Amino acid sequence: MIRLFKVVACISIVSFSFSKALISTGEVIETIGKTEYYKLDKNGVAFEKISDGFEYGDSIRIKLFFRHAVKSDFKGKKEFKVAVALNNEEAYTLTYEKEISAKQKNDKKGWGWTKAGVWFIDLDVKDFNKLLISRDRGKNKKIIVRAQVSKLSRNNRYKHTFKSFDPVNRILRTKIATKKESKPDSPIISYYYKLSDSKKTKHFEIIGPTSFQLLTRLEGPDENRTQNDYSIFVKQDGIDIGTYFFNTEISQESKVASSQIPVGKWRSCFINVPKGKHYYSISKGAISDKSIYIKLKEYEAKK
Repeated sequence: MIRLFKVVACISIVSFSFSKALISTGEVIETIGKTEYYKLDKNGVAFEKISDGFEYGDSIRIKLFFRHAVKSDFKGKKEFKVAVALNNEEAYTLTYEKEISAKQKNDKKGWGWTKAGVWFIDLDVKDFNKLLISRDRGKNKKIIVRAQVSKLSRNNRYKHTFKSFDPVNRILRTKIATKKESKPDSPIISYYYKLSDSKKTKHFEIIGPTSFQLLTRLEGPDENRTQNDYSIFVKQDGIDIGTYFFNTEISQESKVASSQIPVGKWRSCFINVPKGKHYYSISKGAISDKSIYIKLKEYEAKK
C-alpha cells in the first residue's frame, strides 16, 4: 500500500512556491489549450525525476490531473479509473466520475475532455524514486495525465491554539496517556474519539473561516512499520473532500489509559474551513482492521 499519499480537497495550512511540471520522456503529448498532458498507453506514464530547483530534504506536493475523452455532446458523468504507484510499491486505484469540461463541450471536432480529476502526493524529495501512472488495459483507454510539483513550507503566519472540536452528538472520549521520562508517574492525558467501524461516522460542526488539524493514532500498531497503513475518510457538508492515507510506528510512550494497549505515533493533516457553519463527517478507511483515534484541533491566523 502507498504510505505517503494524502488526498486534500481543501488547501491546508502550508505555503506553496510556484509549481513546475514533471517531465516524462518518450511519451505522446496531448495539448489542451496551452497545457500539455501525457497520454496513458498500455505501459502507463512514468515520472522518474523531480524538476530542477528542489533540494534534498525539501517537502514537496506532486499534484496529478486526469481527464478522459468523451463525445463533445456527452451528458452526465464519465467514470474512469487510474492506478498510481510510488517507488514501485503496490499501486493504488483512483476512481473518478466527471462531466465534460465546459470549454470542450460541443466542440466541432466531435469529442472533448472531461473535467480534471485531481490527486495529491505529499512527500520528501529524498523519498522520491519513481511515480508510475497506469490505466485498466481493458477499459478507460483514452485518459491523459499531467503532473505538477510544488515545494511545501510551513506558513508561520499561523499559530496553534488549544481549542478542540467535539462531535455534534454525545460520544465517550478515550484517554491516551503519554509518559515522559522527566515525570514517569504523571502521564500527560489526551482525549481522542475512537473510530472502530467504517460505517460509524463521527460528525463535527465547525464555524469558519478557520482551519483545523486532524490528529490520528492507530491502536495496537505492529512492530513492523510496513503493517501500519491506515486511512481516514472526510466529508464536508455531505461532499467527499478527501481520503487521507497514513503510516505510523509504535509509540514507546503512549498507551490507551484504560487498557494499556499501545498506540502509534500521531499522524495528522490540515483542513481549511470556509466561511459559515459547516459539518464534517469523519470515518475510518478500509485499509486497516484496527481502531483509529482522532482529535480535531483548531489553528488560526495571528492577528
